[in-house]
Amino acid sequence: MRNKLKIFSKGHLKATAYLADGSTKVLYDGPNAINNTPGCEIVAHSLGGDTIFNINQLTAYKASSPLKSRGFTRVDYPNPGQVEFTAVFLEADFDDTLDELGLESAGWGKFSQVTGLSIHKDNTMRLAITWTITIQTLV
Repeated sequence: MRNKLKIFSKGHLKATAYLADGSTKVLYDGPNAINNTPGCEIVAHSLGGDTIFNINQLTAYKASSPLKSRGFTRVDYPNPGQVEFTAVFLEADFDDTLDELGLESAGWGKFSQVTGLSIHKDNTMRLAITWTITIQTLV
């Protein structure tokens, strides 16, 4: 008998501002969507060792135009079936209001995204994004 493996993934994003006075402020803390078509393609090729499909950056967008992309400052595995990516946008990266964040493969596209945001980052603050992806099998 052949078993069918069903995999479910979900994401969670936290955006934290590091202000000039040394304080921090959480600007967003919530779930996000996994992009089914490119997401599955990225996972399949990554499993096969095709490095062009590796998830390797986080991009801030305004009106679908990229403001800035950043590589990860840290990648952790906090629990079985979880990967946590952290990227930091620096003070000089942009002074604008982002409305979308994308967890991406630079060679293939968005693996996961959050839209409908309204996060203002000015040139006096750093913005740290922690993005957790949880992968579970369904029975």
